Amino acid sequence: MSRISRIITGICLAVLLLTLPRWVSWRGEAAELEQMRDEVNALRSRNLALYRGNQRLLSEVDGTSNDRRVQERVAREEFLYVHPDEIILDFGDGSERD
Repeated sequence: MSRISRIITGICLAVLLLTLPRWVSWRGEAAELEQMRDEVNALRSRNLALYRGNQRLLSEVDGTSNDRRVQERVAREEFLYVHPDEIILDFGDGSERD
């Protein structure tokens, strides 16, 4: 081998040996990056599913808040409201005796 060939071979070998640890490290980082991407995609899918569930619940709430029967039931049960033409019978709680 000529002297120039040995110098070029030596330089190529030095460059290879100097960049090899970085290349091996980069491969590990690439695997970690791929794992993080998979995690992000899974989280995005979960986030989308939760968003859709929230939208469904919001539409249910909107539907029931506009439903006259639901409003009346809540008024009767929670606030003890009655219609003006209704007759109320109070039997007491049974603790009073004549």
